[in-house]
Amino acid sequence: MLPLKLTLENFMPYRGKQEPLILDGLGIACLSGPNGAGKSALLDAITWALWGRSRAGTGADPLVAAGMAEMGVELEFRAQDIVYRVERRYRRGRVGRGQATFDFQIRDGDRWRSLNEANSTQTGRQLASVIRLDYETFINTSFLLQGRADLFVSQRPAERKRILGEILSLSLYDRLSRRARDMAREDRTRQEVARGRIADIDTELAVEDDLRGQSESVEAGLRESREKLAAAVIERDRLSAVHAEMQSRQRDAEALRERISALENEVAALTSRRDELQQAVGDAEAVLARSAEIEAGWEELQRARSEVSDYGVRARVHGELVAERGRLERQDAERRALLEGDVKLRESSHADIAREAAQLTALQDKLSRAEAARAGLATRQQALAARREERDRLFGEIEGRRERHRALTTENAELTPRMALVTDNTHAECPVCGTELGQHGMARVREHFQQRRNEISILLRRIAAENKDLRGQHAQLDESIMRDEGALRAEQDRAASEAGAIRAQVERAERAGQELPGAAARLEQTRARLAAQPQESDEMRAIRARLAELDYDTDTHERAQLREDDLRHWDEARRELETVAARVDRDKASLTDTLEQWTDRTDTLERERARRTELEAGLAGMAETAVRAEEARAVVDAVGAEVRDAEQDQVRLATLLQRLAERRAERERLLQEEREADQRGSIHDELGRAFGPQGVQALLIETALPELEDDANELLARMTNGSMTLRLETQRTTQAGTQQETLEVIIADGSATRAYEMYSGGEAFRINFALRIALSKLLARRAGAEVPVLFIDEGFGSQDAEGRERLIEAISTLWGDAAFHNGLILVITHIDDVRSRFETRVDVVKTEDGSRYSLAP
Repeated sequence: MLPLKLTLENFMPYRGKQEPLILDGLGIACLSGPNGAGKSALLDAITWALWGRSRAGTGADPLVAAGMAEMGVELEFRAQDIVYRVERRYRRGRVGRGQATFDFQIRDGDRWRSLNEANSTQTGRQLASVIRLDYETFINTSFLLQGRADLFVSQRPAERKRILGEILSLSLYDRLSRRARDMAREDRTRQEVARGRIADIDTELAVEDDLRGQSESVEAGLRESREKLAAAVIERDRLSAVHAEMQSRQRDAEALRERISALENEVAALTSRRDELQQAVGDAEAVLARSAEIEAGWEELQRARSEVSDYGVRARVHGELVAERGRLERQDAERRALLEGDVKLRESSHADIAREAAQLTALQDKLSRAEAARAGLATRQQALAARREERDRLFGEIEGRRERHRALTTENAELTPRMALVTDNTHAECPVCGTELGQHGMARVREHFQQRRNEISILLRRIAAENKDLRGQHAQLDESIMRDEGALRAEQDRAASEAGAIRAQVERAERAGQELPGAAARLEQTRARLAAQPQESDEMRAIRARLAELDYDTDTHERAQLREDDLRHWDEARRELETVAARVDRDKASLTDTLEQWTDRTDTLERERARRTELEAGLAGMAETAVRAEEARAVVDAVGAEVRDAEQDQVRLATLLQRLAERRAERERLLQEEREADQRGSIHDELGRAFGPQGVQALLIETALPELEDDANELLARMTNGSMTLRLETQRTTQAGTQQETLEVIIADGSATRAYEMYSGGEAFRINFALRIALSKLLARRAGAEVPVLFIDEGFGSQDAEGRERLIEAISTLWGDAAFHNGLILVITHIDDVRSRFETRVDVVKTEDGSRYSLAP
């Protein structure tokens, strides 16, 4: 993983959106600046972007710049020759936790393609698979945190081995070891399951002989029961045949009884029909005797109906004429009302137009006064523009003094290291001509520097005081301008609105003057049309004449209707006469047929009653025969049940014996499966130990330790002139005399060894530095991490001049090492003689608006 470009926004001391810091191609560089300026914050930004962690832990609130609500970091980096971009943002919450966002992308040609998963946790796993490095391993190898250079040495031996295992990708063997142990447990489980099933099968097989004996006994009983069943079936069939014959005779008797009942019902129905027909024939002959009277009454009814029909036609015509007369009356009234309303409307319109035309002169005077008032506001607008120019002039003076204040502040900051140069050195050179100054010259230079610092202090106070007065004047003027602008805009809007309203009234008055003659003419025309309107139309006179000619009287019509109602009963009498005349001959013929059928059915009924008596005499003893047949069927059912039970027992025992045979075959298969599971379990146990910490992992660590010791001792020898060495041990002897896995760091000074805590701060840093660089080189050489990085955060303060020189030389030689070439080595320091040794520098400074960084030329 190689960082290429870093962009910050409101991150720790960096306020606002910063210009991108291009890290690609820096090689070996120095990140310099005063303490607290924000050097280490740039490295915190990188680790927070990649892992969501920093020196402050996993919390994001401490990383947000003071006074800001939101911050973000964007990092482009290269891994496996592919360019990626990761962006994390965080917004503080008003109450409780804030809101964090996380975006991961890959360069795809000229665009970025998202690699985000369903949630941030899954996206983090995707990023981790690309980096192939966790945060703890990174800060123990490639990142020497400020004040934590001893991070690796101060770890417990187990944690050291974990970090070394992460560098060597031993987690793969851990997974293989866990998988082998899981498979061994599965094999043991299968073996135990097979043993349990074999024991169950042995229990089942123990009853096989008993089942065979039961099967033979059931088969003998079955033969005997089948013989009894055959004899019982013969007796049941005989009795059933006798009973069936008697049941057939009984059914014939039942059918005959139903036939007799039907004949009795039919004879009763014919008797009723005979009586009804005799009554109908008598009634018909009585109606036919009144035929002459009924015909005379019906003819009188027809004459009354003709008279009512004539009056009905005349009533309909009379109603239509009355309705038409009402319609014409309403039409004449509506026409006159419309003309009268039109006259009133035109009189009102004429009066309105005349009134508006009369106001024209007064409205024109009012409009002139409104336009004059608007013109007066233009003078106040010009005065306001002059005050705005004065406000802008004051702002320009404030900005000029502020720029002068920043320049003097920068000059004052630069004087501090220059004074230190002539204070600490006894043979300082002139910064202008390069000649040696000597003690007297240095005193004059220091005096000059101090005098300049005093002048700058006076100027800074004077500028601050002047700017304070100017800001006060600017604020007062700006406030008054804003207030007057608002009042002027309100007056201008009000004057424009008033003038527009008056102008519209003037236009309406002018149009009214033009429309007044036409309105007067239209009024006179409407009045003339109203005077010419007649009182009654020709259609109305014609309707009145037709009503008089029709001579329709309602009372006469009602009397004719009452006479028709009194005669209407002759309609029913005539219909009855017609019906009786058509039906009487038919009823007489039906009466003759009914009498013949009644005689025939009565004779048949007597014959069927005699036959029924004969059949009922032959059914004696039927109940006893039915009981004996039922008893025979019960015997067959009982013996049949015994046969079926014996057959079921026979099938059940045969099924159990077949199952035991299958169990015996299954037992042989389970014995083979148990032996195979035992063999596989032994193999997987061996693989679990082989892939575990005592197997391949221990071998790989033992293989890597000489390389790690050589790299660390090479750097340590260069920094200590060969006076110190270190050794890594993976085994130690316990008090019980056994060997225990560990990872101890043994440090030798000359011929003796001393505890790590006994070395001075400078010596301890060199030991930690050498070991951490060796770990970083080992990390750079591992598979999947072709491009290395190394961040060294301070550490020079613990070294004397010679120690710093040796440390810088050791760092410089790393760039020529194959493990770091074409990578990035970034050294962080605030010491001037260290930063001057690097050709490439990133300078960090503090300003009033937050920290800023820039690439030194």
